[in-house]
Amino acid sequence: MPIARVPVVLIAALCVAACSAPGSVSPPSSDVIASDDVADEQGSPDDAWEAGGDGAALDGRADEGLAAGDGDTADAGPDAATEAAADGCAGRADGSWCDGRSLRACAGGRTTGVTACADGCYDRAQGSACASDAVDPCFNDPDGAYCGAAIGATLRTGDVWTCRDRRTAQIDACAMGCEGPFGAGRCRVAPMADPCARASSGDGAYCGASLGAGARDTLYQCRARTTASAMACAHGCAVRPPGQPDFCNPPPGGGGSGYRLPFACGARVPVTQGNNSSFSHRGTQAWAYDFGVPRGTAVMAMEAGTVSHANGSVVPGGRCWNGGGSECANVVNYLVLAHDDGTSSLYLHLDAPEVSVGARVARGQRIARSGNTGWSTGAHLHVQRQGRCGSWFCASQSMTFADVGMPGGGASVVSGNCP
Repeated sequence: MPIARVPVVLIAALCVAACSAPGSVSPPSSDVIASDDVADEQGSPDDAWEAGGDGAALDGRADEGLAAGDGDTADAGPDAATEAAADGCAGRADGSWCDGRSLRACAGGRTTGVTACADGCYDRAQGSACASDAVDPCFNDPDGAYCGAAIGATLRTGDVWTCRDRRTAQIDACAMGCEGPFGAGRCRVAPMADPCARASSGDGAYCGASLGAGARDTLYQCRARTTASAMACAHGCAVRPPGQPDFCNPPPGGGGSGYRLPFACGARVPVTQGNNSSFSHRGTQAWAYDFGVPRGTAVMAMEAGTVSHANGSVVPGGRCWNGGGSECANVVNYLVLAHDDGTSSLYLHLDAPEVSVGARVARGQRIARSGNTGWSTGAHLHVQRQGRCGSWFCASQSMTFADVGMPGGGASVVSGNCP
């Protein structure tokens, strides 16, 4: 008796509809021991910024043609040809392609994988990718015009970036650099001496007021007496004694002054990257900290709060479990606590969270295990204080630890997160 066979197209459509996990937005960070924030957003408006975020939902064709019948030998007849033609990768070169709100991986004209993009997808000359701050510096910024350095761009930092609907609409070249407040950047019309030419205490972070040049409430990252990056301080810039890095003031009544290190009482840990660093903690991640701790280290709540976001879908043996490049930007385990002052804190690159969304936790309570998931090349914990923007990743805010202050990269600190 002939065996009834369900069309492969239907099998694949059902699998995609029932099995595919929703994507997440990220920005992930790059760290001194990890490369997870090195943005690939640069390019010209002619080749880099075509977003497909408002496209139609994935139509269930992701795995078409990938399976033959149960134990039967697949033939190359008309059905196989029809299935191949219906595959979303038919006629496309090998690589990743935007398909509505998903990222489709193609090889040999067939779909090899589909990643859902919660905030849409970018079709770019240098490779398609899910929308995130690591791909487009405008991702976490409201509509407006910005100097590239102010929103974390790694190239064209002195040009004006116009952001619309969390996408880069255009980039205007500035022959003499960019100036102006956050959200109202403009090309400089007259040359200006580099404020960092006055950096008398070596490389580091200086307020314009400390340098006696540039904008008083702008924080300049000086390297070899030249400006590596600059960030306007919305609440003013704090000048510290010579030899100590200046920093942007936190919002009134904020600053995370009640925060403790995210480790068990008495634990000594190395700081692999502090905030406002020259490597990657700038722009939306300027106030982040990285700690070089072994995989599986107990992670404690820095302050009391309620779990607002948690992801533990990256598992041993799975994609991005042992880190990876930009393709792992959205494939990462994390935990976010919402605090009573209206801010939140992010714990990133985890092995796994150990509390669930909605749970109320106390400062010092164990909430997760550190790991090496996502865009990373070494085990560590990335933490940052941030606002609430509706996503698990938001722009960082100034954070001072009550037990160790504001440690810089290379420091060894002892946790005072004690009962």
